[in-house]
Amino acid sequence: MARSAPSKSPPAVVLGLNLTALGTIRALARRGIAVTAIATREGRVSEYTRYGTKLFDARVDADACVDVLEELGPRFAEPPVLFASSDAHCVVMSAHRERLAAWYRYVYPERDVFATLMDKGRLALWAREHGFAVPGTVVVTEGESCREAAQALRFPCVLKPTLRSSVWTHKWPKTMVLDTREALEQVYPQIADDAPGYIVQEIIPGGDDDIYFCLVYLDRGGEVRARYGVRKIRQQPPLYGTASLAVSWPQDEVAEAAVALLQRAGYRGIGSVEFKRDPRDGRLYVMEATVGRVDLNCPLATAAGVNIPYLAYCDAAELPLPELHVVRPGLKWCNERDDFAAAGQYRRHGDLSLAAWLRSLRGPCTYATWARDDPLPFVLLSLGFSARAVGIRSRWW
Repeated sequence: MARSAPSKSPPAVVLGLNLTALGTIRALARRGIAVTAIATREGRVSEYTRYGTKLFDARVDADACVDVLEELGPRFAEPPVLFASSDAHCVVMSAHRERLAAWYRYVYPERDVFATLMDKGRLALWAREHGFAVPGTVVVTEGESCREAAQALRFPCVLKPTLRSSVWTHKWPKTMVLDTREALEQVYPQIADDAPGYIVQEIIPGGDDDIYFCLVYLDRGGEVRARYGVRKIRQQPPLYGTASLAVSWPQDEVAEAAVALLQRAGYRGIGSVEFKRDPRDGRLYVMEATVGRVDLNCPLATAAGVNIPYLAYCDAAELPLPELHVVRPGLKWCNERDDFAAAGQYRRHGDLSLAAWLRSLRGPCTYATWARDDPLPFVLLSLGFSARAVGIRSRWW
């Protein structure tokens, strides 16, 4: 049931209508906040949420979204609080904050802090310089020989862009696994022009359940207002993808490491840091950070009583910040579509039986798509799955 927002609360605007946006919209709208989502019309199931107003504009992708936001700004009686749902939108919001400040409110880190944490190569180098454990990493920039850059690394390694462009997202997997330097030499010419730079990083051994992250909110003064630890159970694709099943993990070591890194960098706003525990030495290694936006699995924290989007909203709107308490520990979060795909891959490799997959879904769980008070996105996802199962293409799966 929706709860009333504070009196005179401004509206919110969410860029995008992916599943991350869906979690943000639900978290705000259930507090009685008027939400407007702006996106390209791509037939996502998130477009059918009962919450919020939807506006569709083909220009919302990349830098053109600034023009759309400026055109929309005068329609509101007071400046809305602005939220991003993708890295590309975060980059635009950071780069054009002066233009957006006339119409919108949001709490963001300084540009150099944002750029350092957003760029995977710069983050790895910065974290190492400041005493955090980082896998062996080299940054390959335009004109460099990738073979020479990777001479000091132990293979196998992963190759990934320092910043994921829309070109990369549509052409390549999130991460490429390379067993040898020769494999790196073969693939690099094919991808060299699809991102501004790349990192080659040694693989930390261990499984998906050795990966932890902490969702954090630091207010405009740098004070920690929320932190919520999560442990991955599965991800899609396995080992090098995005969480498809995760569980709350109230482990102080993970939370303290994430907060220490963000505070050392002078961070402000919504963020998270992901680590992998190396079974060889037991240390937590910094893998990546999410900056400027909520994580896809932020609804796990929201369902537990730590509503980070609402906290960010109140801070940006200069409203009293709510006291957050974990009211439902031990929750899981599941991305239904991705976990079905991930389970299939685990099963094909002999790492997961059907019975074990079903057991892993037991217990209190919140979902990326399903919600009792907002069922239509999940209904459409289910119809899309049913269509694909009988050989019919569907935009909803």
